[in-house]
Amino acid sequence: MADQLTFELSYQAGIHVQDFLTTPSNELAWKTINQWPEWKNKIVILHGPQFCGKTHLLTLWCEKSKAMLLSTNDLLSERVDDLINKMPKSLALDDLEEIYGDPIREEALFHLLNAVRHKERNLLIAAKDMPSDTVIKDVRSRLQAAHIVQINQPDDALLSGLYLKHFHDRQLTIDPDALNYLILRSDRSYETILSNVQKIDQESLKAKRRLTLPFIKEVLHL
Repeated sequence: MADQLTFELSYQAGIHVQDFLTTPSNELAWKTINQWPEWKNKIVILHGPQFCGKTHLLTLWCEKSKAMLLSTNDLLSERVDDLINKMPKSLALDDLEEIYGDPIREEALFHLLNAVRHKERNLLIAAKDMPSDTVIKDVRSRLQAAHIVQINQPDDALLSGLYLKHFHDRQLTIDPDALNYLILRSDRSYETILSNVQKIDQESLKAKRRLTLPFIKEVLHL
């Protein structure tokens, strides 16, 4: 019999305050967000691996601070000039690493960082990678002078919580022994967690099977 056709169904990932899971892996980032507006350093960088929750924290902080959320596409000279002239009290910038190697956007960021400090505004930045020697020296030095908050790879508690959250977001329930098996055998990385959940979701739609231990072993070959 031919494989049953499946469709990639959309789902709504929880991005509210109660959806952010806090453990020692990310607790410092969570505390930093909630310490605003009492930041001593007005420029804060959340630095961590892909899918670690940086954008989630940016979104929560923007709601709290009424910040303007910028994309790296906004880092063009004419747009930054307008922004500096009418600068809001708080700004956020996601995916910092996307500008690396682009002199035009690096230069625009340089002027924005100077203006934020001069006008005593707040700027929260999310970055998967910190700047290397290829980035303009003046930009690199100003970013290194920011308050850099590291988000680490997930510990066991966060690993378990994230698996449950991703399955819940997809309206899936996993058997406890299958979840324990995943925690013991899974790589400690946010990317692996999301990849495993996507594979399990797709295969469960095909086979119409519960998320049991035998099914998890069969799908992931762990």
